[in-house]
This record gives sequence, C-alpha cells and structure tokens, in this order.
Amino acid sequence: MNTQIHLNGFFSFTRWYCLFCADLRLNLKRYLLIFLGALVVGYLALVWDMHGTQLYQSQNYFIIISVGLMALALFVGNSFPEFNHKTGTADYLLLPASTFEKLLTQILIYVVLGSICYLLIFWVDAHLARWTVMAGAAAQSKQAVIEPFRYAILWEQMERPYVVWLGITGIGISLFSLRLFFRRYAFVKSVLVLFGLFGLWYCFMVGCSHLFYPETQGFNIRFPDPKMYDGMYLVEIYFLMMAHCIWLTAFPLAYYKLKEKKV
Repeated sequence: MNTQIHLNGFFSFTRWYCLFCADLRLNLKRYLLIFLGALVVGYLALVWDMHGTQLYQSQNYFIIISVGLMALALFVGNSFPEFNHKTGTADYLLLPASTFEKLLTQILIYVVLGSICYLLIFWVDAHLARWTVMAGAAAQSKQAVIEPFRYAILWEQMERPYVVWLGITGIGISLFSLRLFFRRYAFVKSVLVLFGLFGLWYCFMVGCSHLFYPETQGFNIRFPDPKMYDGMYLVEIYFLMMAHCIWLTAFPLAYYKLKEKKV
C-alpha cells in the first residue's frame, strides 16, 4: 500500500495527461507560431540555396539540415517558458503534479515532438522549395536539375550521421538542463555557460595536443586517427561517447534541479 502511494506521488498517468493537455492549451498559440515560423524560414532558406543553380545534388541539403538542427537545439533550450517570469514560476511550481511529470511533459513537447516536427518541416520545405525553383526555371525556359530530398541520403552520403545528430541535439539537451540553474535570463546564461565549457574543453584538448604531440602549433588540436571498432575512427568514438554522456546525465541533473526549486 505504501509503495503504491509512493508511486502515485512520483507518477500518475491521469495527472500527467492533465498537465500535458493544460500545457498545450496554454501554449498552443506559441507552439503554432514557432511551427509556422520554422516552416516559412526553412522554405525561404532552401529556395535561396537552390535558386540559380543548374544542378542541386543531395549533399547540398546538409548545410541547411545542420542549421536546422542548431535551431532545434535552441528550441529545446527554451523549455520551461513559465520560468521566464517570477509569477509564472510560482504558478508552475504550484501545479498539482510531481517533478517527474513536469519534466516528462517538457521532454515530450520540446525534445520528442520538437524533433518529429523538425523532421516533418524539413521534408515538406525541401519538396516545396524544389517544386518552386523548378517551376520558376521552367517558366523562364531554363534547365534546373534538383535531386529530391530523402532522409536516406544522410546514410548514403555519411557513414554514421547519428554521430552528428547526437552531438547537435546534445547541445539542446545541455541547454535544457542548464536553464534550470538560473532564474533571470536563463537561456542567455545557459548559452554563455555552454560556450564557456566548450572553451575550457578546447583549451584542455590543445594542451593535450602540445603535450603528446610537440609538433602541434598554435591553438590547433591534433587527434590520432586510427580506425577502431567497426571501421569507426577514434575521433568518431570519442565524440559518440561524449554525446551519450550528455544524454545520460542531463535529464537526471534537470530532474534534481527542478525538484530543488521552491516558490
């Protein structure tokens, strides 16, 4: 009996579902504006990138995809919008839901649904932009060859695109957790802290490069580049391990930091 009460205090599906629906009702207009804004900006960026080119190959999509992933990371870092205001913070902390349910709601909306919407938006924009540019070229009696976008090209052009995906989304997860450490200007401070941590890591790697490879010059980083497991280079394994560490530690850290917050 006591165990059941404890579990209900930690997570209740009915209570979490009510919290999730309440969040959607309160912030639906904001989410729709972000969705439509991303749709329009992505479309215009792809049209601008495709315009004037006679041959647009599949690898040309990579730059826009990377920029879009950075935008997704910034969106994830803007979770818990109620914490941007003192009254909103107090109201949110007083909601009849457990810390885990509040964190799960934000993860589902900003990380899971945000990623799904990003994949959908980019796919729609890529096909709309291709159709627009080819229609414009045909109207001007010009020839334009634009390869249709498929997410399979990520695996065709890159051996392990999930390394890049984990790395960039890891930035968003870091911002997701860091913003809970601050009250005012949380997003800006989180970005500054993340840049500071990256700067310290970069300086550490430069120092190691000079220590183990004396021929290293300036602020360059030198990595050994042997192939390791399953044809992966050592550098790829290193960054893959860092990305997994972020995913494994960021959410527990966010949970305990959210649990410490008081009205």
